[in-house]
Formats: sequence, structure tokens, C-alpha cells
Amino acid sequence: MVDFMTKKFILGLVVCLLLLIGTNAWAQDYTYTESGGEVTITRYTGLGGDVIIPDTIDGFQVTSIGDDAFYYADISSVDIPDSIISVGVDSFAY
Repeated sequence: MVDFMTKKFILGLVVCLLLLIGTNAWAQDYTYTESGGEVTITRYTGLGGDVIIPDTIDGFQVTSIGDDAFYYADISSVDIPDSIISVGVDSFAY
């Protein structure tokens, strides 16, 4: 049987791990994760058309576009900022 203090310790570890691996958030037309002050766009949620990817979201530099982030998004053009250093697999597949 796990005592109260052990449960409290395990819960504390889980909270610390979640803080270390980044947070999921939503901004404008994107969901994203932030880790170490850098943002990875994980999903485009906008209406499509001409898309401009911002160089910052909530004050953090956007450096990556995650796997499948724009998958099946109905976009006609996309403007990618110079801050992007990584584009994931099938990010713009349709």
C-alpha cells in the first residue's frame, strides 16, 4: 500500500516533468508547444487561404513547424518567417 507521503512525492515529480517538457497552448490560428523559450507549431486551426506564420507567439520565438501541423489545411499560400529552423514530416501534406 502506498502511503500519503509517497503519493505526494509522485505527484510532485509528475508536475515537475510536465513543466520541464513544455506546455501545450493555443494562440490565434495555432496550437503549439513551448519549451526553453522556443515554440513549435503543432496544428493549424485557421480557415485557410493565405497564411502568415508569425515569428513569435505569446512572446516566444517560433522555431519549428511540427509533423502534420498543416496536414489537410486548405491553404493557398504560406509565408514562413526566417526564425523557422525545423519543419516536420508531412507538415504541409494534403
